[in-house]
Amino acid sequence: IDYNGENFSTEISVIGDTRINMSVSDYKSKLDALLELRNILSGTHKLIDQFNSVIDQLSILNDKLMLKNNNLIFDTHEKLVAYKDEHLMRPPPSMGYRQRPRLREEIKSLMNAIDNTTNPPTIPQLERIKSLKDEFNNHQKEMKAFEKSINEINSSNASLPQIILR
Repeated sequence: IDYNGENFSTEISVIGDTRINMSVSDYKSKLDALLELRNILSGTHKLIDQFNSVIDQLSILNDKLMLKNNNLIFDTHEKLVAYKDEHLMRPPPSMGYRQRPRLREEIKSLMNAIDNTTNPPTIPQLERIKSLKDEFNNHQKEMKAFEKSINEINSSNASLPQIILR
């Protein structure tokens, strides 16, 4: 701390709750697991935002080209919406039916399971983190495949505003 031209400093050590019998390495493994999940969740949110952005742009373009009856735009739009709802996040609830968790919800659930306990992450939880990371990478590859269709739409409608991929 700097105060009146003087610099004061001291070292502090942070320890866990003494009532919980957990070693420093257990705290570290818990932190590492939660940080890994946070990074996957952040990437998932970016991917969902990218899907939403492209879906919105395709909707606007489809509305503007309604007279031309462009099936490529409509089909790509429907595929993107279906993929997002099926794999990345739950669609808005309807009729009160429960739905299976999608990638975003699974990550959040696993984060809560690891964080809301006084134990280090279990081996199955650590394995699930790896599988969620692989699943996220597969979804990113799928978005790359959708980008080919979007580039086709952009090239076939070169005189119109282009769909921007973030």
